[in-house]
Parts: sequence; structure tokens; C-alpha cells
Amino acid sequence: MIPDYEFLREHRVGFAVPWIMPMGDNAGSALVDNLLAIENGLTFTPLAQSVRDVYEWWHSDAVTEERRENMVSGQRSLIAREAAIIAAWKAL
Repeated sequence: MIPDYEFLREHRVGFAVPWIMPMGDNAGSALVDNLLAIENGLTFTPLAQSVRDVYEWWHSDAVTEERRENMVSGQRSLIAREAAIIAAWKAL
């Protein structure tokens, strides 16, 4: 397993990364070649639009208030653990 992905898994932050980590059942996800799709018209969404869409989704009824709270508050939240996770990364 790639050490970076192992670190993210150990610190329980895999859910926060904006890509599928190629581990377990997703091991082949990073090996997919999109060239044929691009040649057949695949287009990409501009980053600013993607960020706006995610922001709007996060603040919509599709995400529960409990999920938003768990992300930003409480002992086990990502925000509460952020400094310790960064310190652990720097200690590698």
C-alpha cells in the first residue's frame, strides 16, 4: 500500500480527500485511461464551478446538519484533529 494512503487511512481522513484512493476494491481506479473518452467528447468542469457546486451541495438539504456538525465540531471532528494530523505528517 502507498504510505501516503496508509497515513490517511490510519488518521481516518480518507473521506475528506477529493479523489478515490486506489486501495482495496478501488485499487484499479487510478489505472483507468480517459484518453478514449476525451477523444469522444468528454469535457471537464472548471474548478471554480466544481467548488461552487460542492459548496452549494454541502449547505443543501442533501447533507444533514448532523453530518456538517460532525465534520467541524466535537473531539473526533476533522477540525479538532487537524493540528495533530499535520504534526504527525511532519514527523514522518
